[in-house]
Amino acid sequence: MGANVYDVINQRILELLQKGTVPWRKPWRAAGGGQPMNLISMKPYKGINVWLTACQEYGSPYWLTFKQCQDKGGHIIKGSKSTPVIFFQWLGKKDAEPTSGDTSTKGKIPLLRYYSVFNIEQTSLTPPETEEIHSDFEPITIAENIITNMPMRPEIKYGGDRAYYSPSLDYIQLPHQHTFDTIEHFQNTRFHELAHATGHANRLGRKSILEPSYFGSHEYSGQADLTGQ
Repeated sequence: MGANVYDVINQRILELLQKGTVPWRKPWRAAGGGQPMNLISMKPYKGINVWLTACQEYGSPYWLTFKQCQDKGGHIIKGSKSTPVIFFQWLGKKDAEPTSGDTSTKGKIPLLRYYSVFNIEQTSLTPPETEEIHSDFEPITIAENIITNMPMRPEIKYGGDRAYYSPSLDYIQLPHQHTFDTIEHFQNTRFHELAHATGHANRLGRKSILEPSYFGSHEYSGQADLTGQ
């Protein structure tokens, strides 16, 4: 299918890292609820496919291929970028004895492919109705007190499926508390973004916030040191 599957996935992970996204660190559920899954089969993704889809900026958990979208009478919104997902299975082979250097299991060979999928929000289709899961947590009093008493605290907005600090507008965006796996994950994410916010010109004026920086750079690591990552 053209490019090597491993190269495709490695490239996608590198792109996410350069954007500051770490796909295996997302401790909240999508606004639409549920694990990412294929819209047609309704089978949840597994393994790396969970990371590749869940780290995208979409509230719906439903994904499908270009052809699946067409078959349902829809179309992909112009300019939408696809996301690769992996398909793997063992196939039987006639020769039961593996050849020299063959790392497959006896009598079988591995089949590894990738497919390009789109979130349903990238299409003209209407997402199925989903029941949003709410998690109720006891607040961590000391954490709430620290945030309440933070001098010149930026505005904190709630909603959506992203967690970030906007240096230009000086506000923090977080998913709702009830979508997090635990209250500790919620507070950790809040403090992470608040640590970024301390670099604003009206606070510490850190170069990493005042000037653009990419994930993994020396400037970005200055932010990471303050957040424990």
